[in-house]
Amino acid sequence: MLSRLLLSTVFALTLSPALVAAPQPQPLNFVVTDQVVSDPSIRLNDIEFDHQGFNFTWQDDDLNLWVAKVNKTTGALIPPTGMGELLDTGLLPIAASGNGPEWAASARGSLVVYSKLVDMVSYLGVAGFNGRRWQAGLMPGTEGGRTPFGSVDYTAIDPFVRYNAKPPGEPGGPILTWREIVDPSTISVVPESTATQGRAVPGAGVRALTITIKANNIDQAAYWNLDTDVITQLTFDPLQKDDPFMFNAPEFAQEPVFITGLDKRGIGVYRRIDNVWTQINVLQPPAGEALAISAEPFIYNGRSYVMFITSETLDGPGDLWFAAIDPTNPLFRKVSGAGALRRQDPEYMITRGGVFLYYTERSGKQILVHRCDTGLGLPLFWPQY
Repeated sequence: MLSRLLLSTVFALTLSPALVAAPQPQPLNFVVTDQVVSDPSIRLNDIEFDHQGFNFTWQDDDLNLWVAKVNKTTGALIPPTGMGELLDTGLLPIAASGNGPEWAASARGSLVVYSKLVDMVSYLGVAGFNGRRWQAGLMPGTEGGRTPFGSVDYTAIDPFVRYNAKPPGEPGGPILTWREIVDPSTISVVPESTATQGRAVPGAGVRALTITIKANNIDQAAYWNLDTDVITQLTFDPLQKDDPFMFNAPEFAQEPVFITGLDKRGIGVYRRIDNVWTQINVLQPPAGEALAISAEPFIYNGRSYVMFITSETLDGPGDLWFAAIDPTNPLFRKVSGAGALRRQDPEYMITRGGVFLYYTERSGKQILVHRCDTGLGLPLFWPQY
């Protein structure tokens, strides 16, 4: 069982060309630097970075949970095998959970949250560092739960997770659920049967998720206030939305903005203007590539960016790009190298040497992790969590 001691340690929303931040020419002083940083003999599945403690976590093909370090200056993986410390065994296969382990961040440090099998029943597991060593255990009250995503609030005392719950023997499919990690009495299910996905909204004192809901058979972005249990629809146009992220944008005086996929053909950027969520930008793939997928935001040196994979097909070769969200100050840059590689799962890490983007290359049975320089320079300040 987990204890608190473990913790101590709505407008014109279309793909309008007028709103598109067209790809910018690569600056003369930018050179693509794309390097394999993982051991080629190890299949590093879906690694996830801890921006607070410079760790990364992943699960191997034998269903073991690992944590390892990230070099604070170079962004190198330490060790390149990813086998730094074994945290747990008997995890739910990624094919069944749909996702590997994730991080939850709080004022008390970072925790790994994951899906675990016990007597052929899935539970949520959690692992944390107590100052001397890592400890792992089950979250009470999570029988039938899987696929947790943690909250990211460096001022919060009690982080939470959203996950898919399907208690054994219960009819129907998984239900989107949230709870504080250490308090099973906080378990609450989404009050909308069509709700899917779910990303925790970061920020001090915020307990909310961005989700998608069905409206006239269209997946629309929505905001679920976890404390009031109220869901607010954010988008209304006929394009299918997916995986919305909300964050505070420094270029807009820390106002909340959100991004969401638009029919997988572009990424919409939305800002609240006159109390109406308004699309201010659309980031689209360059000519010849139909899709922009796996979009996630990152903030660096006072600007907000979105990293994403561009590709002609969902499972085909692709490239890793990032783009600035502000249409008045655009930047659109490819950071992956040459070659028709199957690139997936973009991640980022801010180091003393700059911000690096990572992706996973899948080739046959081999899985490699690449690190790419963004060319955005050294950090203007060093984050203190």
